[in-house]
Amino acid sequence: MKLKFHFFPTAFPDETLHSVLSRYARLCGVSSCKAAFAGERAAAWFTQNVAFPSRLRDLVELLPRGTDLSVAQIIKRHTTLPYYTPFLTINQLQYAQASMAVEGKGLMLKLGINASRIEGASRVRFCTECINEDISRVGVAYWHRVHQLPGVLVCPHHRQLLRVVDPSWYSRNTRQLNLPTDDGVQAHSIQLDAAMGTFSGL
Repeated sequence: MKLKFHFFPTAFPDETLHSVLSRYARLCGVSSCKAAFAGERAAAWFTQNVAFPSRLRDLVELLPRGTDLSVAQIIKRHTTLPYYTPFLTINQLQYAQASMAVEGKGLMLKLGINASRIEGASRVRFCTECINEDISRVGVAYWHRVHQLPGVLVCPHHRQLLRVVDPSWYSRNTRQLNLPTDDGVQAHSIQLDAAMGTFSGL
């Protein structure tokens, strides 16, 4: 029997898709992708904490009726693609949108990201002040898109250096649906450090 969500949490402002799906899994009482999505093969693509998640059409088909999310809305509201748009041609943007709806093969190469240092500088990051504010405001901390952008080292909301999750630890736990407050994330994150005089430039 094909998986079908019976409910789906409302996404928060600037929340990544991975974060929304991680919160869904917690509400189901699990944390692994396999447990949360009952063997749905496409979940391995759309749950990843990456810049351009794929198989989004499969995800939309699983959502309950009345959920206000289409493939285009997910891309616009919950992935980092909109931040790359000013640097893409119309053809590249259309290719990216179509590719993310399906298997996403060759997307990084097509956008020229594999040939740059941008992806190498990308890491999973969070702001401790945002965590406290999120918990106070909505009851749970979540991953913010703006913190995941390449080169973003300072939180634009609180003007403090972000914490970076150890990429070697994270790569070993890609099947886990993590949130910033998880013990594993907290234990394997490091506080970035920089001279105060560099903050405005960063």
